[in-house]
Amino acid sequence: MKLRIWIRRRCDELGLCEYVEVPLARALRMADKIKMEDLYIIIDDVEPQLLEDLA
Repeated sequence: MKLRIWIRRRCDELGLCEYVEVPLARALRMADKIKMEDLYIIIDDVEPQLLEDLA
């Protein structure tokens, strides 16, 4: 399983937004500065059995 953290940096007047991928350790250091609506956590390469166990 691989975690990827994406943070929305800014959006223009047309609604097009810029995102940046940050390492997990950096995201944790910035946790008090990140708004929850700007944070995206993407989970890759998850075993199907693990998803069933988590649900």
